[in-house]
Amino acid sequence: MSVRNLFNVDLIRRIFVQAADDIARQAAEYCLARYREYAPVDTGFMVNSAKVVPMGEGRYRVVVEAPYAAYVEFGHLTPAGSWVPPNPALTLAMADTAAAYPAIARSVRLRRPTAAGNESEGAVGTGGEHLGVSIEK
Repeated sequence: MSVRNLFNVDLIRRIFVQAADDIARQAAEYCLARYREYAPVDTGFMVNSAKVVPMGEGRYRVVVEAPYAAYVEFGHLTPAGSWVPPNPALTLAMADTAAAYPAIARSVRLRRPTAAGNESEGAVGTGGEHLGVSIEK
């Protein structure tokens, strides 16, 4: 009997790939929630244009689609020549996410994928309570 058959290496790999994807997705959702707390709101357009975009293979990106978001984040000169200081909401959200990342990673439950690649109800192990990405101060 081979080690591959004894331990079902393919299943174990799929379980851990799914867990890594869950961690990345939850970290991105956490970052988005923190961004929405930090971002300045005038009309709400910029904060409402922020979203989590899956990039494939366990990668996610927080995107702010408002065309002026970079000017708000990093500061800018007005047409009159005065300096508007930065409001680094996304930078602060990323720092918070980096600090929270170990807790996010511990919260992900390992799940046995079904034949279709979806999760099954039975957990195969736990790393703590499941994080529902609720932000409280």
